[in-house]
Amino acid sequence: MRSPTPERIRRAPPKRSRMDSSEGTSPAAAHDQEKSGKESKAVSDSNDVDLGVLLASLPQESLLPLLTSLIQAQPSLKQLVLSLMPRPTLEHALNALNQAAAKLKHAYPYSNSSPPVASTSFGFGGGGPRLSSSMSSTSSSHSHPQSQMGGSMRDSYVLSRIRPHLSEFMSTVMSYLPFFILSQPTPSTGQSLAAHREKVHPNETFRYLSHLTSTILSLQPLSQQSLAKDLFPRILQEWFAWVDRIDEYVNKEGGMFSSVVVEGWDQDLESLSNRATSGNGFERIREVRDKWRSKAGWLVRHMPQQLMMEEEEL
Repeated sequence: MRSPTPERIRRAPPKRSRMDSSEGTSPAAAHDQEKSGKESKAVSDSNDVDLGVLLASLPQESLLPLLTSLIQAQPSLKQLVLSLMPRPTLEHALNALNQAAAKLKHAYPYSNSSPPVASTSFGFGGGGPRLSSSMSSTSSSHSHPQSQMGGSMRDSYVLSRIRPHLSEFMSTVMSYLPFFILSQPTPSTGQSLAAHREKVHPNETFRYLSHLTSTILSLQPLSQQSLAKDLFPRILQEWFAWVDRIDEYVNKEGGMFSSVVVEGWDQDLESLSNRATSGNGFERIREVRDKWRSKAGWLVRHMPQQLMMEEEEL
């Protein structure tokens, strides 16, 4: 009889290490790992999203706040957006100016009548609106609006009413101005608008500046005075840049413009010069007229004075 086989010693399962991998990780490291995992999943999910589909389904009024928030979060995108967006048409820019000017006029505290409205008709050269005789009398009659108490309104009160609309008007002017001028881009705009300016025709520049100047001259005196210091020097600078470009084009490059266009320019500059009698700086538009005639007046039979004297001697 065989002796019983001794029972095999059962080995206990190996003891777990004192700390598994999770237990060996600090709480901060574990949090970072969890966060990294979530971010990776979020990136993976966003890659599956067709942004174009979502943007196309958004209502139009939601796109502007979205784009504005994006540029505020990433200011460097502003130059890129400017270079990619289509150049505004002249008609669109002039309509924007008209709307901003209308808001400014209506904000002016009148006693018993509505503010004058500028005509949108253009001259031969496509210049800005002209002030009719009825408009001139309306504007002058409200140069010093009366309050309900019968006394003259204080300028400070009027300014408090129109200041937001003055800011909106200036913002509108300065937003569209870079697209229609002939001067070199400023450092703030860089090269983002360079391609747009290559497409600018001198007649477009004239029409924008003429309409803008005419619009300002149709505003109430206090509004003009408020715009004279900050806005008109820049407008005057662009006017002289326009004259310099015409001078270079016709006198040095041998270019020409149609007689209808140049006669329209001359007539509109004459009209603006006659209207600019406020004495707050806008009368300097006459310097633009005089320089235009001295450089290119021969296009419309306005010869420089020296040549006229020489012709008389002959």
